[in-house]
Amino acid sequence: MKQKIDIIWNTTLLCMWDCPICCVDAVHVRSKGDNIYIASKGLTKIDVIPKRKELSIFDQALTFRQTQGLELNLKEKLTILAHLSAFDSKIDFSGGDPMALSENLEVIKEASKMFGRNNITMTATGAGLARVDPSKIIDFIGELNITYDRASSIINQERPKQYATSNLVWGRKYKELGMKIRAEIPLTSDNLNDEAALKKLYVHLHEANIDTLLVMRFFSVGRGHNLTETTPTPKQYRQAINIFKLLEKEYGYPKIKLQCALKFFDDDYKDTLKINPCDAVRTSFGLMPDETLLASPWAINNRGKPLDDVWILGNLLKEPLESILAQEKAKVFLRRQNENFGQCKIHAFLASRKEKKIDRIFDTQDPLYVHAGG
Repeated sequence: MKQKIDIIWNTTLLCMWDCPICCVDAVHVRSKGDNIYIASKGLTKIDVIPKRKELSIFDQALTFRQTQGLELNLKEKLTILAHLSAFDSKIDFSGGDPMALSENLEVIKEASKMFGRNNITMTATGAGLARVDPSKIIDFIGELNITYDRASSIINQERPKQYATSNLVWGRKYKELGMKIRAEIPLTSDNLNDEAALKKLYVHLHEANIDTLLVMRFFSVGRGHNLTETTPTPKQYRQAINIFKLLEKEYGYPKIKLQCALKFFDDDYKDTLKINPCDAVRTSFGLMPDETLLASPWAINNRGKPLDDVWILGNLLKEPLESILAQEKAKVFLRRQNENFGQCKIHAFLASRKEKKIDRIFDTQDPLYVHAGG
């Protein structure tokens, strides 16, 4: 049997939204007058290109970025799939917004053909989903993932107005078409400090018949790198998890699942874990829009680049995954993975003060555990 792997593929950084909290530093694309404005590098670099009527502004922005070597073309994306073919590959097509680009439909269809529909998921926003006829995509993906991290459209420091509500609108539409839907809530000190708001959020998902709610940690990466005040305390995480568990008992669904970075923190999971819930490199990877393979999909800095070279495993366009995993760098991750069993390697890396960067990844400095009583 082929080895199972799970890869989050940011097929593009292009996005309709400019969330201050964006963990991948997505590239915001908008149209004004006769021009297209492309904001990158923490939204500080603005490229302006003339707008053509016959193409979407996102496909035009893609062409511009492809000429700079920042995004793959269709042929290269299909080569990426071929370089995953030795594995039983589960692929989450993400971004940016994968539905910003028309060519991604062809990539998703080919991936579904190669690995099976149940191995294909997609993480998209309502704005991206609104661009595509559901009939063109629904037969090729096994699950749709949406972010729903607040129950109102009030503007806040983390999300633009209507971001979450539009995601839920389209999640509901795809659910009505028979699609399996997973909502995701990155917990922040802003969205978990009100028990009534958390219940309202859960009830909204229940009323939309959403199957699963993935409770996630906040990662101070991407554009959220300097939002340290946004990181919840261990006490706040525990309170939020308990609230959602009680709501699941009351309403039945969506079913609560904890992200790997929270499983060891939760007493219900901790005592039953025999395998490290952090599966970085063992089974999971992140793939950037320029073919860079990362040991973690969260290893992104505030300019949309790798958090550090120590996280880079290889180039998935130039060589197949089996060749990359046979190299020493990947072997180090596998040998040392349990040195900080249960802890998040991204959080450990960011908090550690060890001299060697590779040692920081495996340090027992994840703040969730160092400050567990706070």
